[in-house]
Amino acid sequence: MPDNFTEWRNKFATITTTPQLVVLDDNLYSMADINPVTRLKDVTRRPTPELVIWDLAWRPEEPKGGPPGWEKRFFYWLYLRKPIPDDVKEQIDNSLKDKEKQDSNIPGYVAEEARYTPTPTSTNSIRILKPNDYMGYLLKDSWLTKGIEVFVGNGDKPIWSNTVKEQQKLREETLNARGDPNLQFSAMIYLEKKTDGTWDVREAQSLDG
Repeated sequence: MPDNFTEWRNKFATITTTPQLVVLDDNLYSMADINPVTRLKDVTRRPTPELVIWDLAWRPEEPKGGPPGWEKRFFYWLYLRKPIPDDVKEQIDNSLKDKEKQDSNIPGYVAEEARYTPTPTSTNSIRILKPNDYMGYLLKDSWLTKGIEVFVGNGDKPIWSNTVKEQQKLREETLNARGDPNLQFSAMIYLEKKTDGTWDVREAQSLDG
């Protein structure tokens, strides 16, 4: 896939287009190249950005005629490993209503957010801004060359620091799921709530466990 992508990007680089008249406002006009191919040919794809924000309110529904039970569970290196809890569904449904129809007694929905930070020290870090037990965090080979520290919320101390084991089954599952070598992952961690209300970190051996 990468070689094919490079080949086509080089072909598109030779494309020239005639600028078109673009209406910016009632009395404002401009000449611009509106061909999306030429506008995007210099854009570099980042399949695993360090910061990922996933607003589940805009997660696509099951496509008509699609495979039974299909749902979008991957978003870059985030993975929806469990069904969305009912209280979160309620928040999402409420957020999609017109503002005047929203129930003020229902907490506002906050999008899933996580950041991976490579460091020059002996560990890399992952910060989970919205800790929960239904989201999994997929890790690439290059992220596992050092130990991983996990932070939750805005805490300044890690709740967990350890090396993460590679799992061959996860490699196979993530490659089969999306067919993209750039979105193949070899490990996954997730949070589990302890009886005292704090969080612990678990390593998964597969997407289902």
